[in-house]
Amino acid sequence: MTSSWEFLICFSWFIVGSHFSSVVEVNMEGNGYITLDLRSDNIATTKDDITFSFKTFQASGLLLHSSGSQGDYINIELVHGRIRLTIDLGSTRTMAGKHTVILGDNLSDNKWHEVKVEREKRILVLQVDELRNQTTTPGSFVSLDLDRFLYVGGLDKSSSGDYGMMTDSFNGCLKKFYFDNKDIFHGAKDPDLQNYETHGLVRFFCPDVEYVPVHFPAPGTYIRLSKRSPKNFTVDLFFRTYDGNGVLAYKQTTNNARVYLKLASGSIELQIQVRTDKPIRIRQGDDLNDGMWHHVIAGVTRGELWLKLDARPRLRHENPWLSNIGEFRNRIYIGYEAQHEGFVGCMHNIKLNGKLVNIPHLSGSKISGAVINRCGISSKCFPNPCRNGGRCFQTWRAFSCDCQGTFYHGARCEIPLYRATCQEYKDLGMGQDAYCQVDPDGTGPLGAFTVMCNMSASKAAITVINHDKQGKHRVPFGATNLTNRYFQRFTYGSDIGSIRALIQGSSSCKQYIKYDCYNSKLLNSPVGPEHVQWLSSTAVPQNYWGGAPAGSNKCKCGVTKTCEDPSKSCNCDSDNDNRWRQDSGE
Repeated sequence: MTSSWEFLICFSWFIVGSHFSSVVEVNMEGNGYITLDLRSDNIATTKDDITFSFKTFQASGLLLHSSGSQGDYINIELVHGRIRLTIDLGSTRTMAGKHTVILGDNLSDNKWHEVKVEREKRILVLQVDELRNQTTTPGSFVSLDLDRFLYVGGLDKSSSGDYGMMTDSFNGCLKKFYFDNKDIFHGAKDPDLQNYETHGLVRFFCPDVEYVPVHFPAPGTYIRLSKRSPKNFTVDLFFRTYDGNGVLAYKQTTNNARVYLKLASGSIELQIQVRTDKPIRIRQGDDLNDGMWHHVIAGVTRGELWLKLDARPRLRHENPWLSNIGEFRNRIYIGYEAQHEGFVGCMHNIKLNGKLVNIPHLSGSKISGAVINRCGISSKCFPNPCRNGGRCFQTWRAFSCDCQGTFYHGARCEIPLYRATCQEYKDLGMGQDAYCQVDPDGTGPLGAFTVMCNMSASKAAITVINHDKQGKHRVPFGATNLTNRYFQRFTYGSDIGSIRALIQGSSSCKQYIKYDCYNSKLLNSPVGPEHVQWLSSTAVPQNYWGGAPAGSNKCKCGVTKTCEDPSKSCNCDSDNDNRWRQDSGE
């Protein structure tokens, strides 16, 4: 007999629940932003971690800002296609805490870029994609104290303060935005979290945007198109550039009329000219070579010109003379015309007579030097290469510095316009006494100020700094009562820092001081205490008088033993005998 055993094996499947946090993408279109209220949940950290990714084809925009009532703040901005991080952990009277790091280039390419900020006390690391920069913040403060609002993507203009940042909102997409483990976008999307708020147009998805730029890297580059429209010509496009001159579009007519849409000294201009006749033109805008995208629509018919720039109203010019220009030819040049300077910069979304040009499908014969699907322009003026407050201007080739009003000259405003001392003016051949501007610290932060240059008193020039109490000044009645004090403040023609710099660059420094007395003691010698003191430049009371060494408790006559009363150290310390006396010296 056999027995059969059946075995039943049960397998139990264990399902482990896991929470997968989906990535929240946010789209902002220039007027939207998100806030996190920090007033009841302050940030006071010695270590910070901030990460996010962004995608845009706009060159500039605010990404993050937050500040505190103690003066601390942090900004992260996209400026001319670069990331600029500015942080201030605290400033003192002698040390500014503001610290700026700039990293990356051409980041406004409509591709995703990752930004990471790591801080531990004063060690600051900024990483943009694969680029990494480590610096140390100035001063001794190590804590970032934020107790107002955290702004992402934009800013309430009334709360901007003086943080040296852009206030233009970000226009593009953001994702994975974390500030010290706070998931900002999940918080903003959760209706139960009351400390988050969205403002303006904020959409929780990132739309696909058709963006095919054309880069014109030099004045002679262009694309050549053909569009049959004998009765009218319209062009609609976006452009960005750092050069204030150049032809954007050009077309001819059968009567040799030439139509130009061009930049002229930073303004957009529509111009039509027949042979050598005086041209008809209309223009709009200023400083359009700021590296930002601008939208222009222009049109010409045989009755009028019209031009529209960005959000400005359309500008029209009717002229019966236009009826004689003939029919428009088919060929159109974008970015070039042989007799004028060509456009250098980028364009996208080009439309001719209302129809979008299919840029990616243009044949090679229609493209001369232009680069499709790339915008490679960079600002030569950010960060500013001009020193000492000089203004930077650029063309497609190079930048230049305007040093007007800075007291400096040179290619980068690096050379002081004024000499450091009067002796340097004398060495240049100046022989007459005159008021001159001196700049004691040269290329340093201190400005120039006015002094009197005494050139004839000795072989060496003497630099005289004036103040507002020169000459005799009466001590008012009532100061004879020793319970009262009389204090006289001297205001010099410049700040004390500039004067100290001048002293350091001089071989000697002296000041003449005189005290006229009538039954009034000066140092009350020989036993004291002194009745009169003067304060040094560092506000330390001094108990000696002009002509005597420091700390001697004497006047000049006490050193030379010529005082009227030999037992005293100052003439004014003589007994009250109703006589005027004087103590003076350098």
